[in-house]
Amino acid sequence: MAMQAEARTSSELLREELSRRSRANPRYSLRAFSKLIGVSPGALSELLNGKRPLSVKQAHQIAQRLGWSDAELERLVRLCVHDQSSRQGLSSPESPAAYGTKNLPEDVFRVIADWYCLAILSLAEIPGFRAEARWIAKRLRISLHQCTEALERLERVGLMIRDGNQLKPSPEFVIAGSEVPSEAIRAYHRSLLEMASSSLDTQSPRERDITGICLAIDPRDLDEIRREVEAFQDRVVRRYSKPGKKKEVYQLECALFRLTEPLPKAGA
Repeated sequence: MAMQAEARTSSELLREELSRRSRANPRYSLRAFSKLIGVSPGALSELLNGKRPLSVKQAHQIAQRLGWSDAELERLVRLCVHDQSSRQGLSSPESPAAYGTKNLPEDVFRVIADWYCLAILSLAEIPGFRAEARWIAKRLRISLHQCTEALERLERVGLMIRDGNQLKPSPEFVIAGSEVPSEAIRAYHRSLLEMASSSLDTQSPRERDITGICLAIDPRDLDEIRREVEAFQDRVVRRYSKPGKKKEVYQLECALFRLTEPLPKAGA
């Protein structure tokens, strides 16, 4: 008896489910399946053919309508995240050189938008890391409840994977900032900038580096400046976030914003 290969994408997993139902009932149709999961036949066809990405929110809704177990839901979400990450160039980096300015899809980011979720992933790179809520909470100075909830969310979206009774970070996903005007992303950076402000009083100059420049520019150069900032961040990661004697987790925030009020347009 031939063994069926395990689905590698969310579209393959949905095709498997449709195929299973069709084998059980030869009269079962694509339209019946689309009605069951609450997706139009056209949209379902695109999902099954991999032409339309499946969002994490849709994955939860579809799994619920199909009556899938938590394990089956977790599998679909993980494949969904993998699909979306692959579309953005996040294919399993083999070294920190691939790290930096790649982004998770916004709907995934929204699930793990609290700063300490991403800090846990970085903390996991430090030798001696213990995937224990109490240990992590103490290292990051957050509550036990916050830590426990964060670990659950990271596992749910596939950023932490379970190896027996142990949790470890998935090597397939990398997180950085995003230009998407999402409230979740704004709140994430807002909280980190507030922590940076607090560090002026709580950390010595040897433990931090907070500097800035004020310059007049042509706004048409903003895209090029963004690219240079992105390249700088990638260089920092390639040079310093590599296997070695990692001991602490740091956050690098780059802030570029307008100080002047724009001049009124001619004729306004």
